[in-house]
Amino acid sequence: MKIYKIASPTFYHGTDSPEFNEFDSSKATKGDQHYNPLGEAMYVTDKPDFANMFGKNVYEVDVPDDAKIKKINPSKAASAIGDILNRALKKVKIDYWSTDLNFKMVYQEQIKKAEYSPYEAIIDAVSAVTAYFPKVANEYEDWVSKIATQKFAKFDVVVFVGTNNPNDIFIGESPTQEILIFNKAFQKVFREYKK
Repeated sequence: MKIYKIASPTFYHGTDSPEFNEFDSSKATKGDQHYNPLGEAMYVTDKPDFANMFGKNVYEVDVPDDAKIKKINPSKAASAIGDILNRALKKVKIDYWSTDLNFKMVYQEQIKKAEYSPYEAIIDAVSAVTAYFPKVANEYEDWVSKIATQKFAKFDVVVFVGTNNPNDIFIGESPTQEILIFNKAFQKVFREYKK
């Protein structure tokens, strides 16, 4: 495993939760379809404007220089997310190969979307499963989060490099990064972000 250094150890977390000093995902206020699709972690980004899309309160979060960081570039994001989604299908006993052709097309489109937004790819894949297999939708959603946690929690931080925001718009001069902090010790240093 390669350990990466990060250029800026300060990231941003957007939330509508009341003010807090220590992150607790079970207490986090989540809007419609905002559960933890990429695993039980603290979701941060490198741009405060992107964090603001997830809540009116934006906090700065510091990550130490010696954190174990896994970087996933766009070309590998689809593979990583596809693995999570496909394993979750098996857990709820959906045989992808015997499903409706329309479902396959929609599902594959969501996996490909992971190249520019892993978060949105999973949200939309869960929506596809909900539309075609409503009886197992909640169970599938739970498995997606559990499998993502198993896959990524061995790292302190997972960075999806070069992703865009859900509306395919660049914020600033470079793509946004979707970042997950799994190490609870790094989920405690907060300052309110001031523009």
